[in-house]
Amino acid sequence: GNVRVRCLETTAETARLGVIVPKKGNRLAVRRNRIKRIIRNEFRLSRHQLRTADIIVHVIGPIEDCQLLTLLRKDFERLAAGKDS
Repeated sequence: GNVRVRCLETTAETARLGVIVPKKGNRLAVRRNRIKRIIRNEFRLSRHQLRTADIIVHVIGPIEDCQLLTLLRKDFERLAAGKDS
């Protein structure tokens, strides 16, 4: 879709987040900032469950808030499940 989530395991103490939201597909700064705020909030809520990794969320095109939330929750749950394996 319009969002790519990449993960690289590290030896850091906690998970870290990188967010990329280019102007292409999301021209208004207000919209780009809202997308970043949603991503950071979901990361904050699930950070304690995630394994120690660097996570990069790259929004490639336009996306609705509800779609973004659903995708992030699914991906963060999958990353948290990989904690035991």
